[in-house]
Amino acid sequence: MKRNSLLKKVITAMSAAVLVLSCGMTAFAAEANLNTDTEQKDIGVYVKYVDNTVWNTVPTDEDGEGSATLPDGTEIEISDADKTKGQLVIDPITDKEALDWVNSVIDGKVKTPQAFHIYYLDNNGNLINADGISVSMKPGNTLQNPVVYSLKSDGSMELLSADVKNGTITFTTDGSPYYVLGEKDSTIATLPPEIIKGKGQSIVAGENKELSFTSNAEFSDFLRVELDGKTLGEKYYTVKEGSTIVTLKADYVATLSVGEHTIGIVSTNGTATTTFTVKAKTTVDTDTDSPQTGDNSHMALWLAVLLVSGGTLIVTTVVSKKRKRAVR
Repeated sequence: MKRNSLLKKVITAMSAAVLVLSCGMTAFAAEANLNTDTEQKDIGVYVKYVDNTVWNTVPTDEDGEGSATLPDGTEIEISDADKTKGQLVIDPITDKEALDWVNSVIDGKVKTPQAFHIYYLDNNGNLINADGISVSMKPGNTLQNPVVYSLKSDGSMELLSADVKNGTITFTTDGSPYYVLGEKDSTIATLPPEIIKGKGQSIVAGENKELSFTSNAEFSDFLRVELDGKTLGEKYYTVKEGSTIVTLKADYVATLSVGEHTIGIVSTNGTATTTFTVKAKTTVDTDTDSPQTGDNSHMALWLAVLLVSGGTLIVTTVVSKKRKRAVR
């Protein structure tokens, strides 16, 4: 009878633990004191609850492509995802405190912002930042002048290049955890672009070497390249995204004259400029007739002349003495 009573109390305690767990706790531990008519026993009840449900995952195939629709109606297409890193997750950020932080970082640069957390979730529940994924989003509301920023946990942000077609915004993740889409605030003055990589380079005249320069202007705003104030033909360079990378071809660089040159990457919001230098070739003096300090190349000749002269002097002296003896 006592055993039955004890068993009932154990079952009751375990049922209570399960009920508490069903309220959303991820881990629970309880200590139950069960009394009988004759003795008291402490029975520890420990329950660990693991929630394996992952919201807003984007299923991807072996080629790293996939699609999904978020709860707010945003349609998403993915390419270049890496399945070996885990499940790809795109979570809209809706928590008030999180949104307050996002708004403090973007500081009014984006109107009607939509924030997302994009990451991989591995089998151990670890969050891994997603880098190099092409993300195409079609928000419920059409953006007229869209802009995309990536945000890091330290509060830094970077403007990403984005393509827009038929209301769909496409951008590439840069390894940051958070991304913000929205309307660009046209009231904010746009600073002219600048060269952020490739300043102050130098080469030797005739050197067959590529020269690369990066402007922080958006790739979609690129217009042309100028060299020393004149438009450079497209056949002499390549241009690619990230933000705007211009590379002068090696065979063209080899034809540049000695001196300082100015390159300009022209975009719709201004020109990013920097200089580079073409140095003259250094020549080695091979003229053996020129006098050289410390030149010992004729030392052997001088020694030979000295020995011959000394020998001649000795012979002359001997002959002279013999003649004097003969006269006596």
